[in-house]
Formats: sequence, structure tokens, C-alpha cells
Amino acid sequence: MYHTHVIGGGQAGLSMGYYLKQNNKEFLILEKGMYVGEVWRDRYDSLTLFTPRMYSSLPGLQLDGDGHGLPSKDSKCRKVTPIWKMKVMRNFM
Repeated sequence: MYHTHVIGGGQAGLSMGYYLKQNNKEFLILEKGMYVGEVWRDRYDSLTLFTPRMYSSLPGLQLDGDGHGLPSKDSKCRKVTPIWKMKVMRNFM
């Protein structure tokens, strides 16, 4: 039995999962896609975020490079793939 269900494995859902794990809570992330961070993979190839890395990073996972630089979508995808060994139910719905 899970204490909490988190809807969505995007940036907000993964951030919530990070803090739940830090507090030793039982939780499950429900993701409609086949992969965590799938929404980033499906964006156009030349996408660059408009917020600096220091604000675009996930808790506990800083994006590589200059903190004031703008990350690409691919750098974001590479970071969310090996995510903190959280329990995620993929292809939900």
C-alpha cells in the first residue's frame, strides 16, 4: 500500500517524488508515457529551455554545464532517465 500517489512523471511529479523519498514515504508515480520524461523526448530537436540550468534542474540532480546557461531538451532527458530509483508505473491510463 502506498501512502501517496503522484500523478505524472514530469518535472513536478519527479520533484515531489524526490521529497517523498527524502522523508521515507511510500509512494508511486503514475506516468501515462512509456518513459519518465517522455514529454521532453517528444519535443522538437532544437528546443532550448528559456530558464537557466540553476532553475531548470530537478532537486538532487543538477544539470551539467554553466548554471547561467540555457539547457537543451536532450540534456534534460539524460538527467531524468536514471531517476533516483523511484517506483513509477508507466503507460498508466
